Amino acid sequence: ENKKQRRPFLSLLLIVAILGVSAFFGSLFLGGDAAVGPASKEPPCFLDKHAAQVLIVENNSTCDRSLPTVACPADAICSQGVICGCVDESYDLSGDGSMCVWSSVTNVTLAKVEDIMSQWTVQHICSLNGCEFARKGTHKGPVFTLSKLQEEVGQANQKLLSMSSNFVVITETDDEEILVGLSDQYMETSLELSWFCYTAFLLAALVSSFASAAYWIVFSVLFNVAMAYPLFSFVCLLIVLFIRRRENNRKEEARLIQETAMVRQSAYQLLQSNGCGQHAILHVRDEIAMNSFPTSQKDRSRMIMKVWPRVVADIRLDNRVAKSTKMYEGRRREVWQWVATPNSNRTVQFSTKKGQ
Repeated sequence: ENKKQRRPFLSLLLIVAILGVSAFFGSLFLGGDAAVGPASKEPPCFLDKHAAQVLIVENNSTCDRSLPTVACPADAICSQGVICGCVDESYDLSGDGSMCVWSSVTNVTLAKVEDIMSQWTVQHICSLNGCEFARKGTHKGPVFTLSKLQEEVGQANQKLLSMSSNFVVITETDDEEILVGLSDQYMETSLELSWFCYTAFLLAALVSSFASAAYWIVFSVLFNVAMAYPLFSFVCLLIVLFIRRRENNRKEEARLIQETAMVRQSAYQLLQSNGCGQHAILHVRDEIAMNSFPTSQKDRSRMIMKVWPRVVADIRLDNRVAKSTKMYEGRRREVWQWVATPNSNRTVQFSTKKGQ
């Protein structure tokens, strides 16, 4: 009976002994490294980066040199294993000194840019006339010039806007303007549109549908008429094309007359400058073209090819300008010189009333 009473107690002691031995050998072979000591609370040391910019390391932070060194975070200056500062004033050192984060000025500036561009984008999308200074870009939303944005937020610049994923920056443009817009991700997830805007979208879709239906109806009617009366349709087409071409020519001629008067006046002012000295015709032409259209090669070419020959023809008939030829760099050039009293090219108004 005593043996039967001792058996449960001995079994319990045997189980405890087996568990103790297992725990000892398990900690020895599997967790020996973890049992060396308490985990270090200090961060690992960073590799030096931009250390030449640091004369004196004024950072009380320390690092655990027993751990493997890691790369210095982006936009940070690392020296002697710790982060000493940030390479750009747009960043500040974080509270724990482990990375560079956007400064408060950067956050405020980007928030202002986001607010302004959201207003412009919503105005362009929802209003009938759109935003007057918006441009069509390759993304879902409109784009705006950086110069226009800087009128509202003076601190905005290309580098600052490129830091945020909320914006897209386009630098390759025909007029060499930097364009800025909201990113596609921001347009899909963060841009808020009012119910009025969605209603405008619906109405625009309905109008577009009715316009497409009307277009196809008119096209089918005209096609049937053309097939039934081919000769009559061909004559009508020629008449329409002739009237349209004549109207375009009339508008182009009126525009050329106005531009010729403006360029001729600029030439007179240039000839009267610098003591009414001699000016080569090509120099006068090129200077007026560059001053009038400093950023548009297309407009300069139009002025040189279409407007300037008319100006030359007018000035050759003007006796206030002396014409001669001189040698410039081994080539004979035509030269103009203002010989009349300066500022005598005033506009003269003729009266059409009788007796005056």
